[in-house]
Amino acid sequence: MTLLRGARGFLNTNASFANDVDNVYIAAMDFDSKHGSQGKVMKIFISWSGDDCKAVALELQKWLPDLMESVEPWMSEDIPPGSVWIEKLRLQLDQAVFAIICLKKETYNAPWVLFECGAVAKTISDDVAIVPYLIDLTQEDLIRSPLGQFKPVMANKEETWNLVALINQKLADHKVEENRLESRYNRSWSSLESIITAHSGEKKCKRIIAF
Repeated sequence: MTLLRGARGFLNTNASFANDVDNVYIAAMDFDSKHGSQGKVMKIFISWSGDDCKAVALELQKWLPDLMESVEPWMSEDIPPGSVWIEKLRLQLDQAVFAIICLKKETYNAPWVLFECGAVAKTISDDVAIVPYLIDLTQEDLIRSPLGQFKPVMANKEETWNLVALINQKLADHKVEENRLESRYNRSWSSLESIITAHSGEKKCKRIIAF
């Protein structure tokens, strides 16, 4: 509830978004009847704020399908210029089974991250997972954040593997055999690790609302 109130408070102070964004909340009410691992492709919503988190999010978007062919990660960065972005966002929120929230110390309470998480949280059911992905944070850092209600994953090799294994489990009949998945993971981890390492330093966040 704290997360949803935070998202709503953000919208109340940005009146130009309010009417359209209400459509996100209304449409999301019937979310859990339309998602899951029944189809061949499982949608994964990736949220970010700040250049460093964006870099990690973009790498995750490319990296995850190399491990599991049946997943389709999506970011708001994918919305084409000139599109009605709120409708594109609504569609993705309506279809996503998994949400990965890329976070750093200077961005974990960014208004846009809280808004996107609030919209996803409106759809929560037993089949939906929201996972904070901690680039330079610890779980203790999230205690006072609305995101603290979700169990996070550290951006290291061991815990990222747990995240990948959880996503694969949700694929059900389309999941990758575990030994093959682990082999792919071990071969490709260094590409993600290099991006995480390059963007783990502390920087000031300039992004407030952007895609």
